[in-house]
Amino acid sequence: MDWPKHISVDKRIVQILSGSTYENYPKAVRELITNSYDADATEVRITFDELKQTITVSDDGTGMSENDLDLYFRIAGRHREKTPQTKSGRDIVGQFGVGFLAIFPFCNEFRIESKRKGTDEVVFAKIPTARYFTVENRLVDVNKIEIEGGTKAGKAADKERSYTLIELKGFTKLTEAFFSKEYGLRAKKNSVAKYDGFRRLIWQLEEDLPLRYEDTTIEEIIGPANGAPMRVFANDKELLRRTYGKTIFEKHQGSYQKCGRIKFRYVILTAYKSVQPAEARFLKIRNLNIGVGDRTDFGSGTRSRVHQLSGEVYILEGLNDLIAVNRDQFNYSADYEDMKEFFATRLRRISGQLEELHDLDGLSSRNESFSRVGNVKLLDPDKMRKMVNRLGQSGFTVKTASNVGRASNASIEVDRENKTITLPAKSDTLYGKVEVHGITYTLKLDAWDWHTEKLFPACRVEGLTIIINRTYPLFQQRKYTDIFVKLHMLLIEAYGKGTLPRNSYVNIINKILIYFNDYTKGD
Repeated sequence: MDWPKHISVDKRIVQILSGSTYENYPKAVRELITNSYDADATEVRITFDELKQTITVSDDGTGMSENDLDLYFRIAGRHREKTPQTKSGRDIVGQFGVGFLAIFPFCNEFRIESKRKGTDEVVFAKIPTARYFTVENRLVDVNKIEIEGGTKAGKAADKERSYTLIELKGFTKLTEAFFSKEYGLRAKKNSVAKYDGFRRLIWQLEEDLPLRYEDTTIEEIIGPANGAPMRVFANDKELLRRTYGKTIFEKHQGSYQKCGRIKFRYVILTAYKSVQPAEARFLKIRNLNIGVGDRTDFGSGTRSRVHQLSGEVYILEGLNDLIAVNRDQFNYSADYEDMKEFFATRLRRISGQLEELHDLDGLSSRNESFSRVGNVKLLDPDKMRKMVNRLGQSGFTVKTASNVGRASNASIEVDRENKTITLPAKSDTLYGKVEVHGITYTLKLDAWDWHTEKLFPACRVEGLTIIINRTYPLFQQRKYTDIFVKLHMLLIEAYGKGTLPRNSYVNIINKILIYFNDYTKGD
């Protein structure tokens, strides 16, 4: 066939490429490797050299002939008429031909070499990608740019081997910006943006590529992808899908969950602490085994414990026709909106359950810190049992101390990892504890009329026991209970020692409710 060749690109792809930023770099590399997946590669090797400003991607996929390469150039951006699966049974990801074009803004030269099995002919090409953009990073008339290449004889020993090798040479300003040490200066301490460039690239590839899970339990829940698995190595280290929690809080029921025509599997995990890095929080959507966009909380709101959740949403069917050209989002559909609400509701509920577990843990005899006064409602045995029953309905095993040979009558034991809650034998004597200035006090709940009680409307201190008035308005929000209990303890202590006169003490006690009126509403 005739060389040089040219690339044909439609307007949609022009718009995508022209809008590239340095943050798109990992996504562009992802597209190259996704092409390897569609070529039935079982192994992909990435070699990165920041000093030489080169990156190579080699695979053992089906490879291309000269005709294939010509098609590779000519129909980029057009919907390709392909079978829905590869020969190995993988669902084909590429629809729009974006793959190799996405990398153009990030290298000065694109080289490709490929060979099919059963032939000694190797096809190759060199694309001067730097010429495709002006200094303002705008795509020029690509039809006028010539692509040099041709065919050559391969090694006789490689006749039964197939492969594709892509080499990206030279960093553009966008790529240099991505690897710049100044990239994460304003990023939070626990952000991926604080990683060095190579580590940040690997993190994003592990998020998005069709890889094995590092946790085989998650693999079993989500189920294996169609077709042969693919292994990816970067500078000889294998990439794996990372998980950020060992406790499975919820997963799909049966073979899959369904919202309209969308079928999916999912798992929601927690480590009972903030997920690190911050970008690993919430749920990752995967369509055709490829990550779609950033992790999302589906608009569940600023719930206090959502940051402790991570997980996977694996789409089986129903969203492929809705995926955007850049494969980072889905277009609107009523079924997709229902699915988003499905997960928003679950994340809100699970966040509330994590908050309840945190409160229950404050009553545990194993809690040696006792640094804060938690939810005073838990000092009410009836309310505590209702909370435990809700957790029991969500998958926790609830036991009683007498049933398992425990002697404690005044503590509750929470085993988060095994999702077990052990109640004391006599919950009517259940007390919490708090430490103030090195002294540990027992917390006890009672009720009296705070309107008529002038000296102790909120709480009383009797020896090493703090008796808390459950009806006091400022104790209705657990977020601030610790502050107001300790404030009253401070005033009571000063009044008891005589350093705060009675009139001044009563005046301050009365004004607390006036000044902090905004804090009197319950959760």
